[in-house]
Amino acid sequence: MARVTTRVSTTDAFTVYRGTEENIADIAKTPIKDGNVYFAYDNDVIYFDAQAKRHRVAGGGDVSFLKCHGEPVRDIEHDEYLFDRGTIDAEKLSVDNILITDDNVLYRVIKITEDEDHNVTVHTKIIAGGGVAGGGGGLTIVEASDIPARALITQPLSITLRFGSSTTTDKVGAVKFELNGEELTYLSNARQELRVNKTFTIPANNLINGTNTIHVELKVNGVTQVYETDISGIRAEFKAGNSWNQRQPYTPSETPDTGLLNTITFPFVFNGLDAQAKTVTGIVRTYIDDEEIVTTAASTAMDNASGYEIGNIVTNTGSVIVNCAVPELADIPHGMHIIRFDGYVLIGGEAFPVDSYEYEIIWVTDEGGSTPIIISSYPAVTTEENYNVIEIPYVIYARGLEKVSTHLYLNNNELATSPI
Repeated sequence: MARVTTRVSTTDAFTVYRGTEENIADIAKTPIKDGNVYFAYDNDVIYFDAQAKRHRVAGGGDVSFLKCHGEPVRDIEHDEYLFDRGTIDAEKLSVDNILITDDNVLYRVIKITEDEDHNVTVHTKIIAGGGVAGGGGGLTIVEASDIPARALITQPLSITLRFGSSTTTDKVGAVKFELNGEELTYLSNARQELRVNKTFTIPANNLINGTNTIHVELKVNGVTQVYETDISGIRAEFKAGNSWNQRQPYTPSETPDTGLLNTITFPFVFNGLDAQAKTVTGIVRTYIDDEEIVTTAASTAMDNASGYEIGNIVTNTGSVIVNCAVPELADIPHGMHIIRFDGYVLIGGEAFPVDSYEYEIIWVTDEGGSTPIIISSYPAVTTEENYNVIEIPYVIYARGLEKVSTHLYLNNNELATSPI
């Protein structure tokens, strides 16, 4: 549950000063102190100090400071604060009157409206204050979005802040981020332009498996607005089962030769649990040569190339089962092919990748006859030190042949030949 509060640095009560406009408008003669109010007795001009500035409120003797009780309702769309007329201690009320609330927040009346039931609403702008929830004047955090209730701790987490300002001048501020009580220095910024939406990204592996508290502070001219939310971090693992054997030859034939399989069975173990011991949803997607052929829930084995089923997991073992004879696989030619199993966790309707396993497999067709097929489990490394001993495991399948001549090359130079 998100919590939004505002802290404003002011005095406990407003101090009123009187003087000529020339003197009270000159901050060199009367330094700014947040919360001070000034009356110019020579022309009835009113000033106040807020947000490290001196503001001119209005002129004329009809401007009044009125006591108001209760907190306003914030109208974010119009950047206004709405009071019920009955909360204001005054028989008469007009535009430009200044309302002083019980917690010493100043609001300027900008409009007074009445509905068909004769309910009177007083529309105001906040001009200086000391603690109204969601307000504070100047630049504020209007909304924090893209924050999930549950997140995978191995994925980056993005937070978008939408800002609003009750003035035409305040548009810069400093944002401070804390995660579980520690400041995120790579997100906390010096003063910067914050009128537009800004997205901040917490890198992967910074969340913990459990409750994470994200604390955001926006500081603008003496005003500190605080936004906090809790996120449940989830750790999940997708592992290949120990019985998986990529060396077995597969075929789409419905009457395969002895030793050929027309069903691929990939056993897996999926582990996932969040801080509240709620189950998470595991999904396995299976690809051959980058073409998806089956999607299965972690708790359900599917035997065809269609369908999308979701199931909850805590600690679950299962298998992806692929029928090699389905039409979707009819065009795969004889030879070596790449099969890949991708594990995902479904959070808030979005699939987040966990682990992925890729193998070379033997695919045998009648058209391919006895053409040899070679596969290897050698990892896809790009560099090796020249003093390392390199072992490349491989399997050759050739239907109906007893021996196959195998040649090993390095930079087109043959290193070895051996019959198998």
